[in-house]
Amino acid sequence: MKKAKVYFTIPCRNKIWLFRSLLLGKASIFLIEIYILSLLKLGYLVSTVIIFLTFFLLKFVPMPYKDTIDVYFDRLIYKSKYKEIELNFSDIAFIDQDVVDEQKSHSYYKSIEFLDESMNSLLFIDGSGYAYDDLVVLCNRICTINQEYLPFKKSSSNPLEINFNENEIV
Repeated sequence: MKKAKVYFTIPCRNKIWLFRSLLLGKASIFLIEIYILSLLKLGYLVSTVIIFLTFFLLKFVPMPYKDTIDVYFDRLIYKSKYKEIELNFSDIAFIDQDVVDEQKSHSYYKSIEFLDESMNSLLFIDGSGYAYDDLVVLCNRICTINQEYLPFKKSSSNPLEINFNENEIV
C-alpha cells in the first residue's frame, strides 16, 4: 500500500535555547574546520571532501523537537514522546483556539483543543513552542476540508443546527 503524502509538519521547539545552542555549536564546528583547513594548505579536493563529510556528519546531530504534528490531506497525527494520536478532520466539529495577544506584533497560541460534535475533547495541544502561522494554517485547513469535501450530515446531532423551543425557557 502506498504511503500517504505528508503536506507539512509542525515541529514544537519548547526549549528554544537548546535549539539555538545546538545550531551555534554546529556552525562553530564548521567554521573552525574551514579555518584549520586553510592553515593546513591541503589540496582543494581533499579540503572539499573533508568539508562535505563534516557537513553530512553534523546533519545527523538531532535537533530538539519535542512534539510534532504531521498534517495529511484529511487527517493529522500528533506525535509526542509518549503517545501518537491520529485524528480525521471529519471527526473534528469544533476547534477551541486560545490566542494570546500580549506583545504588539507577535501573537501566539496558548492552547488548541479539538472537539467532537458532543463537545468532548479529542485532542488538547499546549501551544507553547509551536509557530503561530503553522497552527493558523492547520486550523484553516481543517475548516476548509470539512466545509468543501465532507458533506454535512442531516441529523439531529449536527452541531450547526440549533433547535430552539420557547416552552423550555424558564
